[in-house]
Amino acid sequence: MSVDILNHAQVSLPSVPNKLPPPTKLSSFDAIWIGFPPVQRLLLYTDTRGGTDDFSVLVDCLKSSLSSTLLDFLPLAGKLTYVPSTGDVEIDYSDPGFSFDVAESDMDLQRLAADEVHDTESYLKLVPSVDMSELPFWPFAVQVTLFKCGGVAIGYAAHHTVVDGKGLWQFVEAWTATCRSAMSGKPRPEYRLPSYDRTAIKHPRSREETAREILHASSPNLPIVRSPTLNFVAGRHNLVRRTFVLDAPAIRSLKQRATQHYNGIVHNGNGIVHNGNGNGGNATRPPSTFLAIAAHSWSCFVRAKALDPDDDTVFSFMADCRNRLEPPVEEGYFGNCVKFMYVRALVREVTAEGGRACSKIGESIRGIGLEDPLADVDSWVADFAALPYARTTNVSASPRFRVYETDFGFGRPDRVELVSMNHEGEVAMVGGKEEGSVQVTAALNRDQMDAYAKLFLGGLHGN
Repeated sequence: MSVDILNHAQVSLPSVPNKLPPPTKLSSFDAIWIGFPPVQRLLLYTDTRGGTDDFSVLVDCLKSSLSSTLLDFLPLAGKLTYVPSTGDVEIDYSDPGFSFDVAESDMDLQRLAADEVHDTESYLKLVPSVDMSELPFWPFAVQVTLFKCGGVAIGYAAHHTVVDGKGLWQFVEAWTATCRSAMSGKPRPEYRLPSYDRTAIKHPRSREETAREILHASSPNLPIVRSPTLNFVAGRHNLVRRTFVLDAPAIRSLKQRATQHYNGIVHNGNGIVHNGNGNGGNATRPPSTFLAIAAHSWSCFVRAKALDPDDDTVFSFMADCRNRLEPPVEEGYFGNCVKFMYVRALVREVTAEGGRACSKIGESIRGIGLEDPLADVDSWVADFAALPYARTTNVSASPRFRVYETDFGFGRPDRVELVSMNHEGEVAMVGGKEEGSVQVTAALNRDQMDAYAKLFLGGLHGN
């Protein structure tokens, strides 16, 4: 089964109507991502007849609407550039654009869209293969693939240094709205314009100095961005990735059982956790969907790995800090405003009957709002490098990301997956296809995935 690139284009944006802004200097939240590979996501559409049968028309609409939308989300089209005279990395807007590939494939799209266990090698062929290892480069790329059996895949790569998940989905929603209007001939709907002013984030000391220190601690060989000590993709081909879909009853059952061991900590839906009755008693509500699934995933990972009960294990997740900064950053902020959070426990605490995974994570979330998210910025790189990766579960994305509403004008996708899952213990959580459902994708070594799947599925209903 093959994927043939029919056209590879470096697309410059049309004339920017206003004067180009000066380069954007990174914040600390941006700089921490410089050594990471790009985020790669794949959307599979098995039937595009709701839009057009003409593939060339579809491609033209996708490309022109992308160009138009990027004029509003300019950091995603600026070049990430190294400035030797200062040692900074900045987003330069003097030549805005993106990479756009058009391809054709004889793969079985129906199979790719249906299999619980990913065909990772095929998935990787359907997302852009672009070199983002050395500055300068455009941080966004797209690949559109036509399947000979019918249907289309849209894959994109975005470098995390420019934007976090919340901002990226804000952009994708604007792009799809623009493309739908082009396909239908209707006026483009209004959408919220982003703000990418990094000065809105108030650092304890100089923003430029702090970001520069993070950049050179994580990627000391700039303009080469890859870290010499952290190889993020070396073992990705040894991993099995499997997708689980939790329907509303399964989520409700998981949350109800987690409540019994939740130690009175309650999630209010806005990322703030507090005690249900103010005195340490039983919780008045079950934990949030994110918290219940995250704790279950952590427990299943530790059990599947058969870790030593006296070893420590780490749960890692990213906390949105927009409302936790002083002053807060507006919801439409387009950049990075997430922070790595770490929860540590002994293996036996997580695996014991009614283990403490849920309350431990809940306590960590509660603590986010009690201190300045940037207070420990000087230790971010060292803290990440010190993680015991073989004993760490990392959860990314959110059930609030409604990825199955990504309609470019020819219907909703049949499958959406994060392709860039590069380490065992990674878990990606997004809103599912059906109302109230959540899609959970996990990456694990081949000899442990069967055990993880059995534990994960069995635990949804108390087995």
